Amino acid sequence: MKISDQTKKLAEQLWQKSSQEARFYPVDRPFLKPYLDQIKAVDPAGFVSHNLTTYSGLYATQLLTCLPELWEALTVDDIVEVIESFHSEQPFYSFILFTYKYLQVDMLRLILESPTVSDLKKQKIKGFLKAQYPHLILQEDEWEDFEDGALGIGLDDWVYARQKLLTDARVRPAKRVVVELRAEVESL
Repeated sequence: MKISDQTKKLAEQLWQKSSQEARFYPVDRPFLKPYLDQIKAVDPAGFVSHNLTTYSGLYATQLLTCLPELWEALTVDDIVEVIESFHSEQPFYSFILFTYKYLQVDMLRLILESPTVSDLKKQKIKGFLKAQYPHLILQEDEWEDFEDGALGIGLDDWVYARQKLLTDARVRPAKRVVVELRAEVESL
């Protein structure tokens, strides 16, 4: 995937400024508001890919959580392109955490059935899922970050993006019960 210089510069600027200017570490929606037009002007798939592959998982996940309109602009084919741009396991982990926990869609099959993801990476991803599956479900204290406005965005802001992606048969709703998720992960 070709990432434009404009995308790289914008991502770097956001990453550098957020640690000093965001109210909620490492980034929040109020910090991002002045940059929304610039974010909307770049290729959304490139922006997602670059942030997931360049910055820490915590930062990238929270950044994406604050930008539902970015995901409203993406198709499942765009997301497949993002997945295919990952060259190490870490972006996959952050992608899975974000899409499952916050976007609340299951895109695991897109990764595990991708011909461009090596068998070794698939095995490592399965190991990650088996060890980390409880963290893929939003916990009570995390719900509070949305309800009390700490991030400057609510979970309701994600309904359109989620519903749009769920119209594609390759995407399923995320499991919301740990026991069900564990059974699914163990069957991988």
